[in-house]
Amino acid sequence: TDFNSYSMKSVGVDPSPGSAAMGICVTENVNGIVNVIHSEEIPRPDFGEMIDKTVEVVLKYNIRFDNNCRIFVDGANPAFIRTLKQRLREDPEYDRQINIWKADNGANIVNLQFLIQYMYRPSSTVLQIS
Repeated sequence: TDFNSYSMKSVGVDPSPGSAAMGICVTENVNGIVNVIHSEEIPRPDFGEMIDKTVEVVLKYNIRFDNNCRIFVDGANPAFIRTLKQRLREDPEYDRQINIWKADNGANIVNLQFLIQYMYRPSSTVLQIS
């Protein structure tokens, strides 16, 4: 699939361990048009496969916070979110950061738009493609 390496992209992940399938979809915004550049269902993945597949897609499509790309994950699986953030060299304690933001700004300000803008805290290392 052709894609623009510098376009704003989003990744949607629905991790479903066990008997369900995992879904992952990547879209890009090019001149106001949203293109689906990757869509996949992985039947019955284990936890490690879900993390590996998500990281593979993030690297393949140049998903980086600094070029306005975002990753959206079903919040029903916090272990997946923490592990993914750790693998992407982000702070895995995202729930602690949300609580700090709520305490500092009021619970009403921490909504989806707020999280889309600020939900990224890099760790001290940089993600490397191996």
